[in-house]
Amino acid sequence: MVKLNVLSAYREVPRLSYLIGLSHMLLELHFNFLPVVYPVLIATLGLSYGQVGTLALIASTSTTLIQPVFGALSDRLSRRGMIVASLAWIGSLMALIGYTQNYWAIALVIALGGLGSACFHPAAAALASTAASARRGTSMSVFSVTGSLGVALSPLLMGLLLARWGLRGTGALAVLGLGSAAFLAWQFREVGRSQRVVAAETSPLPATGGSLLALALVVLFVMARSWFQGSFYAYLPSFLESGGMSLEQAGAVFSILLFASSLGSLMGGPIADSVGRLPVVLVSLALLGPMGWLALHTTGALQILLLVITGIMLGASIPIGLLMAQDTWPRGTGLASSLAMGMGWLPSGIGAWAVGRMADQNGLLAAMSTLGWVPLIGLVFAVGYGISQRFAHETNRFPS
Repeated sequence: MVKLNVLSAYREVPRLSYLIGLSHMLLELHFNFLPVVYPVLIATLGLSYGQVGTLALIASTSTTLIQPVFGALSDRLSRRGMIVASLAWIGSLMALIGYTQNYWAIALVIALGGLGSACFHPAAAALASTAASARRGTSMSVFSVTGSLGVALSPLLMGLLLARWGLRGTGALAVLGLGSAAFLAWQFREVGRSQRVVAAETSPLPATGGSLLALALVVLFVMARSWFQGSFYAYLPSFLESGGMSLEQAGAVFSILLFASSLGSLMGGPIADSVGRLPVVLVSLALLGPMGWLALHTTGALQILLLVITGIMLGASIPIGLLMAQDTWPRGTGLASSLAMGMGWLPSGIGAWAVGRMADQNGLLAAMSTLGWVPLIGLVFAVGYGISQRFAHETNRFPS
């Protein structure tokens, strides 16, 4: 019988893991405020909704499509150095939005700023997994949850800056980004001098090992989960309002879902360290679709309970998917991380677009109900990954 103590697991994670988590939170603070700024740009520059949609697309693609390039670089360069440089870069670039009065210049600033996020994520994810060899799942949970916290705090921070200084308030991001970079550079020097950490970051990459098939299967089940998550998140508040809730009530229920997802991420890593990664993924994907579908077809306290379960299942597999991608490609954990985060999360926006089109034709309930099948498709890919991993271990292609 497996004994699991989540609090004990987090006490065993080294300080470096928490520093990487702090850097993740700070990184997300600098980029996820754009929805708060868009209404101000519409009012001041006369932008259309179509132009705002283009800016949102640029923000999404600039952080995902080029990630594999930075992932490959992170397997050859200093990951701590890439983390520090990313924070300085994204803070300096995104600070310029409030000082730019031309639409295409703003688009360029967002595209260039997004490169900081693309550079950061594979380097930080790979370093997080090597920082805690005995608690890799827990360390990755720290990485995941702190990023979610940064995403949640970013609009709040920008709202305060806009209220105080207007669009010029974005200039504070340069101070925050450069200050954060300097602080983390100092802290990394203090805690990163152990031989284990340095060797993990700078030792030559294995010449052999890994399976492209297994890596592709991991990316595919991550894509299925992100399709569900992006679509479910995008339309849940509107769906709840259409069912009779007020805007405030729908927002509160949506916040409960987000909190449950964070709780799932906190639990997923320690549980995976104790019982294995694949069981966590299989259970979460198997329950995700049915729980989400039932939540759409119920009301009241039962609906909220089902949404809590849905959120926990969503969050539980997020850090584990990253670790499984790294396991399949030990010769380049940064590249594997970039594929799981960059390509894996790309369907999030595509799924929301597809559900929106279906909702226009058949109604929101019918469109969102189709999402129940998506995690089950991901489950098929996860089972395929398990088979490929077992074969790889039997033929000694992966270390145990």
